[in-house]
Amino acid sequence: MVVEGQLVGPWVEELRRTTFGAGVVPGVFLDLRHLTFADAEGVALLRQLRAAGAELGYCSEFLTALMGGEERAE
Repeated sequence: MVVEGQLVGPWVEELRRTTFGAGVVPGVFLDLRHLTFADAEGVALLRQLRAAGAELGYCSEFLTALMGGEERAE
């Protein structure tokens, strides 16, 4: 699944709905190479997804730092 643009406001809930709500976590791969910004709620959701078994790939250094430095910038 590709996540693009900014993960803010209603887009946080949309991502939550299409991952947790659709039952695709764990096992989903989120391609974050085109994610340019995430607010505090967006970062919190990415952390929750990671903790639930989602794989976060191609994460920028900025977002990696916001999430605690554990993502791989493949």
